[in-house]
Amino acid sequence: MKKKGIARILATIVIIGSMNTSFTYALENKYTGDSSYAKIGKQKEELTVIKTGTTTMRLNVRKGESTSYISLGKIEKGTKVEIVEVATTGWYKIKYQDDYGYISHKYVKIDKDTDRVYQNPSQYFQIQDNISFEGQGNYILKKGSMGLKVRKVQQKLGMSKTYKAIVGPVTISKIKAFQKKNRLKQTGEVDYKTWKKMGLSDDDWNNLGAYVSPIQVDENSTKKDCIETMISRAYDYLGTEYIVGASGKPGQGVDCSGLVMQALYAAGINPSPVNVIRHSQPGYEYESRNLFNSKKFKKISYKNRKRGDLIFYSNSNGVIIHIAIYLGNDKVIESWPNKVVVWPIKNSHRSRIAGVRRVFN
Repeated sequence: MKKKGIARILATIVIIGSMNTSFTYALENKYTGDSSYAKIGKQKEELTVIKTGTTTMRLNVRKGESTSYISLGKIEKGTKVEIVEVATTGWYKIKYQDDYGYISHKYVKIDKDTDRVYQNPSQYFQIQDNISFEGQGNYILKKGSMGLKVRKVQQKLGMSKTYKAIVGPVTISKIKAFQKKNRLKQTGEVDYKTWKKMGLSDDDWNNLGAYVSPIQVDENSTKKDCIETMISRAYDYLGTEYIVGASGKPGQGVDCSGLVMQALYAAGINPSPVNVIRHSQPGYEYESRNLFNSKKFKKISYKNRKRGDLIFYSNSNGVIIHIAIYLGNDKVIESWPNKVVVWPIKNSHRSRIAGVRRVFN
């Protein structure tokens, strides 16, 4: 007669050592005390899928995160892939044949119901799919107004650039004289009727002060991609004229805040309520101060500055007066009278650094 449970457990397993997740264990007989030894092979850790996508061409699956690694095999165009990690190179680590391999992120379309490859933590400005103020630039030019629309009006009135692009006493006087000559109400402000009487276009009335650089990042963009996109867009403006309150297209005119806004837009960052339209309104010349005070950029110490950080400058009273984008190697790109330039982070024009803020965290 068999005794119930006699063969239920005859040995216990005792882990006595490990290396590189290969384990040595002892089998100890419960009844005799004898031991025997064996090894368990390397145990693969199951990684969490963070997003899914579809390949856009036939790809090599490689052992590491670049083309310098050997190919483990190929997957066809249209293959659904499960991504478990994004390497520093931007390559995706994917599930492949009961193991893992790497493919280039450039040839994977991320599914819309999954997250971006990179997104800022929720307490900071989020990367957007769309930013637009199209048609919202139809504001009246009045005392203190600034920017490209003001420059257009001043050019029509025969005024030189020495008056900057600000509606001040001289500009107001000339506007009134123009209105009187053309039998318009003499307000000293430029409304739509006055604008059109000057022969200026509807498109400029609505959009000249509302330009937004096209977003140049997508769901496949890494953190590094976002930083480099921001910097690349700023470089598009090299040599562009410094115009106070302006944030136009390359070659049209920008000031320091306007340049930074366009660089941010290209990388999918909308720093509203700071925006191109408000920047041209009376009292908003120094949007650099509002960007400095925003809690949606990360405060960074000067010694820990990195490429892509925003550098803020103050006057002798500690008031923020200027902003630039850090390029590394103690260089910045900035709009400073009279144009967009690459300069040392400190020079004879401005050297009082008030702080550093990080856009992508």
